[in-house]
Amino acid sequence: MNLSKELFWDVDYNSLNFERHARFIIERVVTRGVLSDLRQILNYYDHRRIADEATEIRSLDKKSLYFLSNILSIPVQNFRCYTQIQSKEALWNY
Repeated sequence: MNLSKELFWDVDYNSLNFERHARFIIERVVTRGVLSDLRQILNYYDHRRIADEATEIRSLDKKSLYFLSNILSIPVQNFRCYTQIQSKEALWNY
């Protein structure tokens, strides 16, 4: 896989293991990637693997959550980040 290196500014891209770090990679691509990055992970991982990893992500913005819910045909209630959402809004809206 040849993902945008800018997505992984805080880690060594060459040391990423696409099997072991699948959840981290999927989260970064969905939240910060471009369409070509998304196509690559959809081609690399099977649908079931993406669904399993995505539903266990602890924190997703609403846009990414509903996007994943739509393309994976999974109700938002099945996502960990939806069921463990903060009950109080953040103090600062950046």
